[in-house]
Amino acid sequence: IQREGAKVGEEVTTNYCTSFGEYWSCVIPRQRLNIRFGVFCRRGRDGRFVFEHWNMCWVQVQILAACIYTVGLIYLQFQEGFLSGFFGTVFGFVKVVAYLLVVLVFGHMGWHCVVRVGMASEIGHLCLFAIYLVVCIVAVTRSEAKLQPIWMVASLPVAYMETALWFLGARR
Repeated sequence: IQREGAKVGEEVTTNYCTSFGEYWSCVIPRQRLNIRFGVFCRRGRDGRFVFEHWNMCWVQVQILAACIYTVGLIYLQFQEGFLSGFFGTVFGFVKVVAYLLVVLVFGHMGWHCVVRVGMASEIGHLCLFAIYLVVCIVAVTRSEAKLQPIWMVASLPVAYMETALWFLGARR
């Protein structure tokens, strides 16, 4: 039984890791971005479909917000002086890159579990709900005070993802 469990765990990990390329091609499409907000709000849509689209939107908005935040951070840091501005900018940039890696890992995890595998447990949906909420709260509270509105606006797609998760959990 232990060997079978280890084999299943290894298969899930392999599938998760190999599906990142597919996820990335959905997040950054080769053609122009095609965000249709009417798709997200229609009644009768499959919750997995809605979750997938808002997940992609969330990651795209996080990448855009990170670029805007970095420019704002450079501006704010260099107002304090060159040397302190330089080190503050480097440290801030490292934090933004780390945050984007967290976003990609959790975005891919949610997409893989909900869309690709079709996670069926209410506990799983609740865990993803909590993870996305914590990621957004950390982004807002750990940023420069003058730049917090950037992350607040960038966190809006999470409300729709969490609504889709709630509907998916309620249908089980």
